[in-house]
Amino acid sequence: MNEILAIVLIVFDTERVETEGQDWDQISDQEIADKFLFEFLFDARYMQADSYMVHDRILQLGVQLLY
Repeated sequence: MNEILAIVLIVFDTERVETEGQDWDQISDQEIADKFLFEFLFDARYMQADSYMVHDRILQLGVQLLY
């Protein structure tokens, strides 16, 4: 499982995008979808929470379903 966590963290780290302090609460959903979708999805500020969520889901699935 440690190897799987390492792979998840490497992928998240290589795909993150540094934004210029965008305040996503001040931008409408339509504008985010039209102009900033990639930056919103791969924002570095949320990478840690996303990686924990993915790792938790991997643990829920268990080793049998992964191999």
